[in-house]
Amino acid sequence: MNKLIPTLIYDDVYFLPIKSENINAGWLEWMNNPHITKYLSAESKKYTVEDMQNYLDSDNSLAFLACYNRVDDVYLGNLRIYELSPGILSFGRLIGDKRFHGLGYGTKLNKVAIDLCFNWFGADLIVVANHEENKASAVSKIKAGFSIADNSLLAEWGLDLSNAVYMDKEYFLKVQT
Repeated sequence: MNKLIPTLIYDDVYFLPIKSENINAGWLEWMNNPHITKYLSAESKKYTVEDMQNYLDSDNSLAFLACYNRVDDVYLGNLRIYELSPGILSFGRLIGDKRFHGLGYGTKLNKVAIDLCFNWFGADLIVVANHEENKASAVSKIKAGFSIADNSLLAEWGLDLSNAVYMDKEYFLKVQT
């Protein structure tokens, strides 16, 4: 990670840098569960502890955070923020614990990711790809203020993505006031 992130608290979720201990605390199980990974590019692979550790060791994200429920300290998912190109950041979120699906945690992770991208890392633009069948994820991003990015915009930004949404800093600053 390029920048140390302190413990973050948002509503009933807190965030800590992800560690090797998270692999066996739920992350590995989630990554091998086809119901959890059906919208991820990783869905067809069977992961081992070694695979996950290698991924963690080689990760060059700006922030890679484990997400916990503050009420009972349950590890519920991960949030990863990374650079697509200078000034353009993206993020991925995984709500791995099924008990937290459909309860607004994706929306909470969106808000934290947006805040970190603009306020902590100084992004000018956030672009996030979305699996075309993952309607709930797309809706939560649109509700958070993202707009659908057409192919010409993505090409203008030099990005080879499809089914993406974006938010620029100008919009973010306008809605913050």
